[in-house]
Amino acid sequence: MFIINCRKRKPASKGVFWDEELQEDYEHRYLPLKESAISSVIKSLSIYIISGLVVAITESPRILSNCLASEKIFEDNPDVRLMVFYSPHGKVSVRRKVGTDIKCDMIARRLNGGGHSYAAAGIRVIKELQTIL
Repeated sequence: MFIINCRKRKPASKGVFWDEELQEDYEHRYLPLKESAISSVIKSLSIYIISGLVVAITESPRILSNCLASEKIFEDNPDVRLMVFYSPHGKVSVRRKVGTDIKCDMIARRLNGGGHSYAAAGIRVIKELQTIL
C-alpha cells in the first residue's frame, strides 16, 4: 500500500502538504501500483446478464478502492449497470452505475449486510449471488 514515510511528515508539520517529493512518489510509486491493480481487476472480470441486467463480477482489488475500480469498469463497459466485487474471505461489495435505479442496499440486505442505494456490502458465497439478484 502507498504509505508516506516519516521523513515526509516533517514538511506536513510545517503546513506543506504536497511538494515535489510527494509528487514524484505519486507519479513513480502510486500510479504504477494503481495501474497494476486495475489491470488485475480487469483480468478477473466476468460479465453476466442476470434477470436482464448486465452485471460485472470481479475480485476486489487489494490496494485500490472498489470505487475507483468500478469507475474504470463502468467507463470501459458502458452496458454494465451493476458491479460486484468479492473477496476470498466472503465479503461482497455492490456498486451501481450512476443514473440507474438499482438499490444496492436491498441487495446487501440479502447478503446480511447494508449500505446505501448506490454502494453496499455484505457477506456471502459468490455462487449464491445469482439467486439473490
